[in-house]
Amino acid sequence: MWTKWTQHLKSEKEKIDFERQINSSKSVLERIKEILDEKERTLQTKERDFWTPGWPYQQAYCVGQRDLIQEIKQLLTLDHRSNSTRVE
Repeated sequence: MWTKWTQHLKSEKEKIDFERQINSSKSVLERIKEILDEKERTLQTKERDFWTPGWPYQQAYCVGQRDLIQEIKQLLTLDHRSNSTRVE
């Protein structure tokens, strides 16, 4: 589990209890990841007009959104050994 989940807790008991809560919510976390996957697909397939003056801003927005989605999905993956170590 990513340390980001428990870094705000003071005692080891609090950390263990909180980790149990998170692990018991695995199905909810998986559903959130599915929703984020859908959002990410929407960003990838969204039609863009390269000739509009605001295109660079639209592109920057989409890249930022994808990056944030990836970071959140990584955090929601409780077994971080199956991922890279970006979120800690």
